[in-house]
Amino acid sequence: MTARIIAPLGLFDTYFPAPGENGLRAPFAHGYELVDGRRTDVTDFNASAAWTAGGLVSTNEDTTAFITALLEGRVVPRPQLDEMMRTVPMPDTEGLLEYGLGLGRVSLPCGATARGHGGDIAGYQGFAVKSFEGPAISVTLTQSPESTAPAEDPRGDVLTALYCPA
Repeated sequence: MTARIIAPLGLFDTYFPAPGENGLRAPFAHGYELVDGRRTDVTDFNASAAWTAGGLVSTNEDTTAFITALLEGRVVPRPQLDEMMRTVPMPDTEGLLEYGLGLGRVSLPCGATARGHGGDIAGYQGFAVKSFEGPAISVTLTQSPESTAPAEDPRGDVLTALYCPA
């Protein structure tokens, strides 16, 4: 991945933690969770244990550059990208989210559509998306929201603000 994707796209702040490496290298943000009702720093964990569910560490700038390159056809050939964009509805998302081969589709209230991928691990919730007509955006939350209901997820509010101008 480093030789084929990370280095050619100039994703200089993206890395795989070494096996047994705990925490995140500077200057990455700390992640927090509510533990017994108290906000607790949960950054000191072995991210490599999660591998594809959190083992690749990156910045919002790098993930925005990646999703842009992917949707512009600079990561995989167009037939593979088309296959990635074939999606099926995700359960319990009120019709807002669909998912395919590593690439999701978000349908916004204004009719706009964005494609991308999100990821959650203790202390962090993030996503990188882009619409074909608009800019890419990457957001990382450093504490999980109390509610997991799609209608209450603040990430949806961010996308609506960007892609659905008033």
